[in-house]
Amino acid sequence: MNEEKQNFLRLFCLVNDIGTNAARVKFDVIFPPNSLITTLNNGKSHINMLYFNKKLAQSQRDILYPPSGGITSSKLYYITLMVCLLRHLYNYRKPINGLDQLPPHTETFPEADFARIKFYRNKLAHVSSNEIDNTYYTTSWKDITEAIYRLGGQAFMSLCEDLAGSEMTKITEGDVKRLREENQSLEREYKISIAMT
Repeated sequence: MNEEKQNFLRLFCLVNDIGTNAARVKFDVIFPPNSLITTLNNGKSHINMLYFNKKLAQSQRDILYPPSGGITSSKLYYITLMVCLLRHLYNYRKPINGLDQLPPHTETFPEADFARIKFYRNKLAHVSSNEIDNTYYTTSWKDITEAIYRLGGQAFMSLCEDLAGSEMTKITEGDVKRLREENQSLEREYKISIAMT
């Protein structure tokens, strides 16, 4: 596997696994798990309006309000859904470029870091060759890992370091196929998230 493909795989894992988990740490501070259901119930009419205006997918609404009557949890949320809830149920500090564009490096507050993780996740959804050149990789890695540390804390540092030093050569063709399928899912999610602005 060439270096550019390994760059893509590392960034993909960084954003989708470590980045989403770090964002969830901060999300749980903003929306504490013990009051999340109350917050969602208080905002249900607003969330239903998003759904009826086709700015929230049925699958996203089902995660927030499980049709089986189960209990929702931030453990089920991915970055786009977390950003949607920040945008509509929280009096958030707006990054200069909004929540859908890459914030400048000078913006290091939590909402900017949510936007940063979301931006890179969506960007990776549009990489058709599943390859990232070294220059983009180095710049992106630094930007993403700094956001991860700010959102999730120093506990995430070793996870990022382990991933940075890992040889992605153990990835099989099946793994690459799964990643491509996840990319297609991200593509669909990206189209929905654009409508959420």
